Parts: sequence; structure tokens; C-alpha cells
Amino acid sequence: NQVRGVAWARITFRTHITNHVPGFAALDTFNELETFVFSHNIAAPPALVESPAMQTSEVYIRMFTEVSAINGVIYALIIIATCAFVTIFIFTGHIRLAGLVLINVFAMLATILGYFKMVGWSLGIIEAISALVLIGSSVDYSLHMAESFVDCSSRNQRSGAKLGRAALVTQAL
Repeated sequence: NQVRGVAWARITFRTHITNHVPGFAALDTFNELETFVFSHNIAAPPALVESPAMQTSEVYIRMFTEVSAINGVIYALIIIATCAFVTIFIFTGHIRLAGLVLINVFAMLATILGYFKMVGWSLGIIEAISALVLIGSSVDYSLHMAESFVDCSSRNQRSGAKLGRAALVTQAL
């Protein structure tokens, strides 16, 4: 059962994917086409097993980059949350304060993701990186506020208010 006379073939499929479609939307179409190609490779004659059919598109490069970056954000958030909690607990010695700071960080994350949803944005690579930068800034800000809180608890309220304002000014700079 030899196949002769065909060195290669190119088949073009038209899909609904545009160059600006979000990565996860393109991933669904990629998976459908990959299943189609895989099923036809299994049913191919034995002579074609050595050079199976494959699919490719320029959109897939951006799609895989975007999907990988967004999935990486989930792991980054877990790492950031753990490091923030441990760091604040080590520096302040207050487990409740570390918990409150962590709640503050996740509230900021929920706010930014809620805003993305409200304006109809999908979570792309730029939005994912922006969310990570925001989380990093909120951890830094919250750490300075927690440090001021600990300093205030050991002094009177008047000097504590000055320390709190100094922390805000330092963070703003």
C-alpha cells in the first residue's frame, strides 16, 4: 500500500481567527484543528506515518505566548502572596497584620480585575503584566504602612500620625 507521486500537499483552512483575537479564543480553534489533524494522521496510510500532517499559523506564536504568560500569572500571584505574608510577618512579628496586608493586596487585585471585566477587556499579556506590577506596588505600599503601624503602636498617637504621613510621603516618592 504505497503512496506515490505526492511529495507534499498544502491545505488552507479559513477560520474565524483574526490577528487580534485573544489567546484563549485562538486556543479553542487550535485544539479543534489539532484534533482534526491528529485523527487524519492516525487514519493515514502506513507510507505517510513517517511524515505526518501538521498545522501552523502565525497567530499560534502569539497565542501560546499569551496563554503561557497568563497561566504564569497564577503561579506568580501564589508566589507573591506567600512571600508577602512571610516577609511582613518576619519584619513586623504580627501574624494578624500580615494577614490584613495580604487581604489588602488581594482586594487591589480584585479591583483591577473587576475593572478589566467592567470595561470588557480580556486578560491579555499586557493586562497580566500590568496586574503583576500593581500587585508588586501594593505589597510594597502595604509593607510600609504595616511598618508604620508597628512603629505607631510603640509610640504615642501624635508621633504615630507623623510616622504614618512620613510613610505615605516616602511611598509616593
